[in-house]
Amino acid sequence: MSEDILKRAKSLIQIPSHWSLIIEDYCQPNESAGYTLLSWADEEQNEGISMQLDPKGRLTKLSQERKEEKTDTKPLSDVDNKIIAEQFLLSHYPDALRALTLNVNEKLENKYRFEYVQFVMNLPLPNSGCFIEVSSTGDILEFHYYGVKKEPATPTNIISKEQVLTEIKRTLDFNLVLSTIYAHTYNVKEQGLQLIYEPNPSVLNYRADVFPPTLTINHEEEIPPQYVTLPQQANLNENKKWSIVELIGITDEMEVIREVDMGEEKGVVWQDRNWEEKDRDRTVEGFISRQTEGTVKAIISKNCSKLNSFIWFKERSGNLSLNREQCLQKAIEFIQKTIPNYREHLLLLAPDISEDEEVRKHESFIFHIKNKNGIPMHLEMLMVVVNCQTGLIDQYSGPSLEVEQLSELPLEPVLSKEEAENLFLSHLDVNLAWTIDYDSKDVDYILTYEACNKKTKTAISGIHAITGEVISYRE
Repeated sequence: MSEDILKRAKSLIQIPSHWSLIIEDYCQPNESAGYTLLSWADEEQNEGISMQLDPKGRLTKLSQERKEEKTDTKPLSDVDNKIIAEQFLLSHYPDALRALTLNVNEKLENKYRFEYVQFVMNLPLPNSGCFIEVSSTGDILEFHYYGVKKEPATPTNIISKEQVLTEIKRTLDFNLVLSTIYAHTYNVKEQGLQLIYEPNPSVLNYRADVFPPTLTINHEEEIPPQYVTLPQQANLNENKKWSIVELIGITDEMEVIREVDMGEEKGVVWQDRNWEEKDRDRTVEGFISRQTEGTVKAIISKNCSKLNSFIWFKERSGNLSLNREQCLQKAIEFIQKTIPNYREHLLLLAPDISEDEEVRKHESFIFHIKNKNGIPMHLEMLMVVVNCQTGLIDQYSGPSLEVEQLSELPLEPVLSKEEAENLFLSHLDVNLAWTIDYDSKDVDYILTYEACNKKTKTAISGIHAITGEVISYRE
């Protein structure tokens, strides 16, 4: 059976002869839900092809990672690439375009993205149809086929847009937060760290068939974060500069086995010099084991050689039995060594009281970030995981911001919360949309009203607290 599937896979796309099969995973729980995952790569694993087939041998996913080669070939137009995308789709699903309609035709860097979806009530169904990415030279880079879904029933009664807008005005609140705004994500004049009034709730999606208007997500169940007091600073030599290998705990018995260029960062992998790789199968689990077993992986900033994160996959054990308070002191000492001026910007998240009290090998500490006035940083955190048996740090994920950046912004907003709310509401609209019903056992949809910007028809992320700019997602 596996030989037949491999033969089928190789007939779908040309695999370079010098590439090796690194993943061959068969998951067949039943005839309708099974799949086969296959991956090939060159020796350095810098280039590769992955594909997924359904139980009938039909292609459902394809991903190609190739080095960009300079060529004198003239880039194809979007029309030519659209033809290539549709020919590829029809070669695998001949009847697809009877049910699917082009919804996205987007020019990205060196490639085009096409999305074909089902429409019901002239509204697209999420996770239906497929998306295809085609290189500027006509190669299929990405393909994901979701399939043709069962058409959802249209609600017999749909509440009005005005009823939803009235409910939003009645319940809307705002939180003042620090947020990193990127121009490729948001329709803004300037990107970077900004002081923002963020709507609360942040996701304003309402069921279209229920009155009074009801949010699709019950935000009343959300519990505000609780913080605990930080212990005193450790008595460390402030003049000592700790190297990256010292901070991570790399020993003389280890060597660098791999470095990966990640743009502004680089990934580094260490392993014991005398490491002997065990035989593994070609399943996804076996592949992950080969990539991680006995290793230490770190991400380092190129510009300032700052340690951004690391994790020990190599097991370390000892004779200690540190409690949470002792582990916290170890975490604080590590933070002082790594980012010595960050302490005043840290909020230590209280542990989940539902956690059992049994002896654990690790203690995890999560810190939220704030400025000097206590304004929290949106979606930013620092994490330290301490090994209770050794007192060493087995995992660290640092903040993306330098401490100086937190001090550069104005500490107080120029706009009041009321002014921000008025600006938000003046740009607010709601539109009907199909949303996946995650409470359903099967893939099903519910009709909702989604809040959006009147002009762009995309969600409003917040209001700039200094300039009053309305921050919306790009179209």
